Formats: sequence, structure tokens, C-alpha cells
Amino acid sequence: MGILSFAGCFAVALSPAATLYAMVIRHEPQLIIVMVGSAFLWLCAISLVALGWALLPLASPSPLLAAAAAAQEASRWLGHALYTRLAGGLSRAGLHAVPSPRRAAPLPLAVASGVGVGAMHVLVLHADVLRRARLPGALYEPSCTHLSAFSLAALRSLGMLLTNLLLSLIGWVAAFPNRSRRLLGAMLLLHCLAAGAALLPGGCVPSLAGLLAAVALTAGLAAHVTLAAVARPELKS
Repeated sequence: MGILSFAGCFAVALSPAATLYAMVIRHEPQLIIVMVGSAFLWLCAISLVALGWALLPLASPSPLLAAAAAAQEASRWLGHALYTRLAGGLSRAGLHAVPSPRRAAPLPLAVASGVGVGAMHVLVLHADVLRRARLPGALYEPSCTHLSAFSLAALRSLGMLLTNLLLSLIGWVAAFPNRSRRLLGAMLLLHCLAAGAALLPGGCVPSLAGLLAAVALTAGLAAHVTLAAVARPELKS
């Protein structure tokens, strides 16, 4: 049962990332580079936040949550900026193998970035809890007696993975190339809502409901900006 629990939890947490990698990312070297680079930049950002938490412990987790969300969104923007500059430099040098997100449809690039950030988020913050699912027995939180800690971690991982994927779509498709402060602010707010859902009182039901609401809001905004971008002729595949 431990192996089945372990496999089920990891499947719930990482199946969207694995599916998108197999169907979209692995066929293009530049998408793999974007995925790995985005994951590395996210890891650097969250490491800086952890260092700040260790040096300046705070009584309330709210400032840390806001700082972590801002650092992660900054790393997402940095990934886009570095890729855009790299693509521009190669284009000026006469090398056109790497498409620019300004001249080619940015959707695959956004997906690669979102998968990299989301998968790294799951592995860093929840991998240890999910790994313990393979051990005998189950673990329950006092405030959530109908979902094991492993299942709860898997569902939270899935929610944050989807949030990161959708935020990358918003950023790469519209917010970053257009330098839209409104969209950048919306991305930061949605990230804070998704991450802050875990702090809601009342157990796992309000927490998961809040996370689901944040994912739904992010999906709505992502659908709006993506459809608007695809409708523009210069961004059609």
C-alpha cells in the first residue's frame, strides 16, 4: 500500500507537468532550455527568500508569503528577459534556430517556463512529504482527519503547479512583452492568493477551496490574455 500511495500522490502532483513535457517540450531543444532555466531561476529566488527568513525571522508568515511571491514572479520575468535577449542576439548574428517570443507564438515557451517552475516548486516544497507516502501507515493533521497529509500535499502541489503554468502563460504571452503593470500586479496578487490559501483557518477544506478559487481566477485571466494574443496575426502559429 505504501508504494501505491507514493505512486498515486506523485501522479496527482506531477502528471500535468509530465504530460506537457512528453507532448510539447521534449521535441524542441529550446523549450527544454527554457524549462531548465526557469526552474533554476525559481530555485535561486526561493533560496534567497529562505536565506532572508533565516536571517530575519518574522512573527507572521504574511510578509514572507508576499516576499516569496514577489521573488518568484521576478524570477519568472527574468527568465523571459534573458531568453528574449538571447534570441535577439542570435538573430542579429544570423542564427534563427531560436525563435523570439516577440516574433513567434510564445505559447510553447510559456508552457516550458510554467512546467519548469511548477515542477521545481513541487519537488522543493512537497517532495519530502510525498516521499514519505511510500512508508507504512498514514499521517493525518488534527484539522483534516479525512485526508492524509500525503494526499493533501499532492492536491496542494497540483494546485500550485497549475497556478505556475497559468501565470507563465499570462506573463510570456502578454504581461512581459507588453510591460503591462496591471497584469504584473494581477500575477502577483493571484500568486499570493494561491500560496496564502494554505494559511486559511478551518482545516484542509477552506484551504483547498481557496486554492481552487485562485486556480480558477488565474485560469480565467490566462484564457482571456491567451485568446487575445492568438487573435493577433503576428502571434499566430
